[in-house]
Amino acid sequence: MSIMPDKFQGRTTMASVQLTTGLLVGKTLHVWDANALVNAADSNHGKIEDVSFYRGELQRKTLRGIAFGNCNFARSRFERVTFRKCTFTKVDFTRTTFVECSFSECRFVDCDPYNARFIRCVVDPSEFEKCYTEDSLWNKALILFANLRRGLESAGNGRMARVAEYHYRVWERRRLYWLWRVHETSGFWPWFRSLLVSILTGYGERPVYVGTWMLVLISAMAEIYRRWFPYVVSNGNAALGDYWYFSFKVFCAQGFAGEFVTTGLLCCQVTEFALGLILIALLVGSVTRKLSS
Repeated sequence: MSIMPDKFQGRTTMASVQLTTGLLVGKTLHVWDANALVNAADSNHGKIEDVSFYRGELQRKTLRGIAFGNCNFARSRFERVTFRKCTFTKVDFTRTTFVECSFSECRFVDCDPYNARFIRCVVDPSEFEKCYTEDSLWNKALILFANLRRGLESAGNGRMARVAEYHYRVWERRRLYWLWRVHETSGFWPWFRSLLVSILTGYGERPVYVGTWMLVLISAMAEIYRRWFPYVVSNGNAALGDYWYFSFKVFCAQGFAGEFVTTGLLCCQVTEFALGLILIALLVGSVTRKLSS
């Protein structure tokens, strides 16, 4: 059930306004003040739609389980407000300021938090990853995650600041792709290098990526040893698991084949060993980064 945005407690609110710019251009919204917003949130109907809270100010309030849709909160100020399990769909947060606010299990979809400021807030930057979806909006996305990173760093939350940095680098890669494919002002290699780092380590935030590549490499080399160098295992008819174990030992620098070493076998072992060193170093760095405060 939607809350009627033009009434609360039996009386009408302020006038309606039609937006001429921004995310909700062309929409007619009902202008609410802080009292209207608080009363609507307390009525427990669960939805607040087609509302303009432009340049509004709300303090010391908990908004729980509210689905905001087609709302304009541009240039507003929220101070010590807790957003708990709220959903924001097509909400304009342009130059909105959040001071000591807390976001818990919230979702932002097709929103526009352009130049929004987060001052000493508790927030997971991943909640904002669906605000922008088109590569052409890279500038807004970079500003959003840069502001989130800056605000979280100033609040001493290094863990979440690195999450914001991860999303910042994802959008930086998308920017490079846009400049390469659309504007043709950048080359292929800057984007490709960023893509490789993302695939390998998730910019240091996804150790599971590195672990997956380690398993893929060990398994692939085990199959190569089984097909072309079956004699590395004492019994030439050994199971694939025996070759996998041999590959694992080479990967971890625990031992090379001691007999009948051909040039091909030596190249395979040295390559696996070298890649193993790189991947192990990346894994240690990623896990250390992930677990650090």
